[in-house]
Amino acid sequence: MLLSIVARELLLGYRRNLVALFLFANFLILYQSQAWYMLPDFEGEQTVRYFDNIISPGGFRLANVTMTASVAVISLIYVFGSSRKVIWSTDTPAGLNESHASYLVILAVQLLAALLMSHLFGGFGNLFHALGSMQGGQVATILLLWLAKMPLFHKIAYGHRRTPLDWAMLLFSLFLILLNSRGLVLLVLFQYMFLRHYCTRDFRYSRMVMGTLVAVFIVFVYGSLRDYINHGFDYDLETMQQFFLDPSGGLRFDVLELFFTASIGTFSGFAGIMSAWLRGPIDYDFGVTNLALFVHLLPFVVREALIPGMNEWFGDVYPYKGSIVPGGYEAAFAHFSFAGIVALSVAIGWAAVWPHRKLASGRCDRLKYGMLTVYTLHLLSNDVWIGAFYALGDVTLLAFYRFILRTTAPAHHAILIPNTLDA
Repeated sequence: MLLSIVARELLLGYRRNLVALFLFANFLILYQSQAWYMLPDFEGEQTVRYFDNIISPGGFRLANVTMTASVAVISLIYVFGSSRKVIWSTDTPAGLNESHASYLVILAVQLLAALLMSHLFGGFGNLFHALGSMQGGQVATILLLWLAKMPLFHKIAYGHRRTPLDWAMLLFSLFLILLNSRGLVLLVLFQYMFLRHYCTRDFRYSRMVMGTLVAVFIVFVYGSLRDYINHGFDYDLETMQQFFLDPSGGLRFDVLELFFTASIGTFSGFAGIMSAWLRGPIDYDFGVTNLALFVHLLPFVVREALIPGMNEWFGDVYPYKGSIVPGGYEAAFAHFSFAGIVALSVAIGWAAVWPHRKLASGRCDRLKYGMLTVYTLHLLSNDVWIGAFYALGDVTLLAFYRFILRTTAPAHHAILIPNTLDA
């Protein structure tokens, strides 16, 4: 069902529902593809292990049946919502203008964030030897680096001419973020694609293919390099050849195996909690772990000083231990059992329709909605509070950027005209 919807949206051209396209494509990659990859492991009816998920054949089958029912609900909501005509607006609202001073502020913040990132890891050189590592205060630094995307995104939304400086600032920040998190770089890439589609309607197939290739490079090529560095090796060509290639010139490891067993755990986590439920009762947390959102709004230093051990407490309250990061379906079941799956299915169906209608019609702040809509993908990949945290970060950064534009705008002086009656 979802595959046919993806194909349909691809063929619609500039009027396509890009939100549904991305949402359902991610569903197929994160859940359906991993389920297909895992299927041969259950031919002998044996229990298998992915991460710390102990998955029984019964749990695997139950997860598939539940997922199929969920897809049916999502598809019905999508079909009903898509039956209503969407009137596209071509109006481009007038936005605030950039100035030399606004660029100086953004560059200063970017430089500060780069220095903070270097300090956290003990020097820029160490960043290249700690790929994917996390340090206290790192998320706040990444959010500061995110501010560099605002000039380019603002110009796309309001039809201003983009400059090489806009691209340079964005790419430099993304490079530093990529050393720490692939996912946050992909979020920015998807935001760019949403804004180009809904604000300019100039998002051709070639750009979609290019964006897909960039995403594949980040996930697979860079992901393999990160795995190599995390094994403790250095950037040595001979060592890299020995790690990646066997004597015949082929890869020593399966790229898909690395992806489905070490990079994502969405379906395996859901199948794992289904298996645990079949083995015995689960103490649902009724969404309490989503309160972690409010705790993480505090800076790391303050959080550790005032409420040390809070992260461990949330980990203890969460009723299932198996995935490194719980996927959306696993978390929904851990919170409210099958009622949580129903609620999540309705939310995904709604997210595939409503944001598209809002963005296409132009009856919204397209810059804000274009950036926030990407967090519908978090319904699949993470617990709700994680997407909400970064969405709040984007809202705050956008408000800060607009404040910068207003306060640095050139003053308009009134022209004094002599009063001829007094002459």
